[in-house]
Amino acid sequence: YREILPRYSDAFETFVRLASPELTERRVASAQLVEQTTDQGLRPLELERLAALIAVEPDTLVWRNVLTAIGGDPGQTAARIVYVAMSHPDAEVRRRACLYLEAHPSARHSPMLVAALSDRNGAVLRAAVRALGHCGELADPTALESLLTGTDTEVQLLAARSLTKLGHPSGNAALERMVHSDDHRVRRGAAEAIGELGST
Repeated sequence: YREILPRYSDAFETFVRLASPELTERRVASAQLVEQTTDQGLRPLELERLAALIAVEPDTLVWRNVLTAIGGDPGQTAARIVYVAMSHPDAEVRRRACLYLEAHPSARHSPMLVAALSDRNGAVLRAAVRALGHCGELADPTALESLLTGTDTEVQLLAARSLTKLGHPSGNAALERMVHSDDHRVRRGAAEAIGELGST
């Protein structure tokens, strides 16, 4: 990793710096990685090496850059990196992880996103609710349905949309109730959701 592969791969040369004990060096390397992956993603072995390095990385900025670098990769190794990001202390890292899962929808992401529904950060919660609506399948909608009775009307609306997209009747029922809300913003949001989802 340090003596041979960097001769043949710019990414592995960057990974040498990403493994540095110096935070500044790692931040520069992560920014460089974003530039290197703009036109072409990382190869399988490169991704595996990145997964090993980032798993022990505490810095928020390095994490954000890494998530940007792998943002276009739908593979399992990239998803594994994102799963680690879902438990990062920084809310913005967690939110970006949810955005990745929304951009690369799969039913296998559902457990991670359901766990994120208990996140105390509102932006992370909303991103997780939106992403769940793209997973295509959710065997147990209980956690998502519990958000329909919360105090945050935006989260309620997002939950109703996602449940409707996933084919759960509770989503349609919630949208119908919201159409009669005293809050004009809720009524408008519900009407827009019904139109966008094509819900008869």
